[in-house]
Amino acid sequence: MLGAKEKRHEDNNSLMFKGLASLNPPVYNSAAYPKAFEDWIRGMERLFDALHCPEEWRVGLAMFYLRDGADRWWATVRERQYEPGFSSSTFKELIKSQFYPVLLQKMKENEFMQLQQGRMSVLEYASKFMELSRYAPAFIANGKLKINRFEAGLHPNIKERMSVYQYASYDDLYDTAVNVERAIKEKNDYYNE
Repeated sequence: MLGAKEKRHEDNNSLMFKGLASLNPPVYNSAAYPKAFEDWIRGMERLFDALHCPEEWRVGLAMFYLRDGADRWWATVRERQYEPGFSSSTFKELIKSQFYPVLLQKMKENEFMQLQQGRMSVLEYASKFMELSRYAPAFIANGKLKINRFEAGLHPNIKERMSVYQYASYDDLYDTAVNVERAIKEKNDYYNE
């Protein structure tokens, strides 16, 4: 027979599960795409934070949203959750090492580091830059490095016109790049009429 405290704990856990389920959490099926993995982790963390889910319940709730290969993998390592010090951070590291290995992380980071605007508009380039920046979080956390990396990938015509300025923030750099691109387009349109 459960005591009052245990019953309340069980009821709260049940309410948390129902609350989480009502928000249609993402599922992860071991897709071999880093974006799918990162989106699942980020999606679950946002939901747990929004629900004020206690740390000790997060792994138990997250495992209900593993499918296919990810669920089969969890079945082989689930006993580790009973080890001292096991937490949702430990779980994230385990699943990351299985489905998002270091080599793949490095490949995605290199893709970010080598990103060039090319024929993309500044808006498209900035969108791709932000999408790939998730793979270089330590690099992006430093504002100056982020500014330098974005500027380095800009089209040479835009970069040349912007090189005489110092930018206090990424937003300043982005706004200036958009304006320079607009001015170049207007000039080209004017002379091509």
